[in-house]
Amino acid sequence: SYYEGIDQALAMCKNPISSPLSDSFAGSVFDEVYIVHPEGSEIERLADLLQLCTPLGLVVVNHRGTKEIVKPKPNPFLSQEMKSHFLTRLETLEAYTKFRVNPVQ
Repeated sequence: SYYEGIDQALAMCKNPISSPLSDSFAGSVFDEVYIVHPEGSEIERLADLLQLCTPLGLVVVNHRGTKEIVKPKPNPFLSQEMKSHFLTRLETLEAYTKFRVNPVQ
């Protein structure tokens, strides 16, 4: 449906990253968050609502490329400290680049 993904995109704004020093919320690492939908999904019907009520951007894609419908606002939950911490430790994500799937027996 045309509103699918908005909840996930809003959750990504907060991206609940805990502080390495405590269990409390430390902030998000994303500057901006977009919703990406295929052309024809009718998500454009929500463009005004997204622009007025959320920090989310909206991009529609098709086989020819992408079209930005709504420019995102800065993420209100961004923590520059957590972003820096995240970006200096990107090598920890390398484990996720080589998935191994065992066939179903």
